[in-house]
Amino acid sequence: MSLVAIRSLIVLTLAGVCVYYDYHTGKISNYFILAGYGAGLVLSIIGISEIRLLDFSFLPFFHRLASAFLGGILPLLLMWPLFHYRMIGAGDIKLLSSIGCIVGTYRVIPFLVASIFAGGAIALLLAIGCTGVKPVLNNLVSYAETVRQDGGFRMSYRDYLRMKTGAGPVKDRLMRPAESEFHFTVPILMAALLYAGGLI
Repeated sequence: MSLVAIRSLIVLTLAGVCVYYDYHTGKISNYFILAGYGAGLVLSIIGISEIRLLDFSFLPFFHRLASAFLGGILPLLLMWPLFHYRMIGAGDIKLLSSIGCIVGTYRVIPFLVASIFAGGAIALLLAIGCTGVKPVLNNLVSYAETVRQDGGFRMSYRDYLRMKTGAGPVKDRLMRPAESEFHFTVPILMAALLYAGGLI
């Protein structure tokens, strides 16, 4: 089995297990995150067959380690705004970080983009399915106007909906309770499938 196939299998397994536990417990265990970091480190180490100090063939080894390290750091930096405005959970960002450590620097950006687009599509479909197209568009326009008048994103869209509807801190009343929970691990799994298929 090639190193690429092993990476794909690990990413798919990690994402699939995290989806299962996210749905059943509502959180992602740090043990899975640490397992992802460990897998990324091991794959970086075994990616080079031998080290010869005299001809500097050890440099690719450090290149792979740097790629794994940066692949783990980039999701933390790039996804921080989404976490700050409560569009994504801390566990989801840590999962993306551990996957980034596995796939490396060159694949982590396409992976993040695929996850965000998949998550946006799922969230839009859920919102339209729960309330219809017109209320969703009205809320988005109203929120954009609030942001423009306020001079910045001081309030997340979710908090805006809660303020507008008087919803409590747990559920948004614009959606039915069974459908108001959105697990970002699902779009991460969809991106993992695209990665395993060689599409990103």
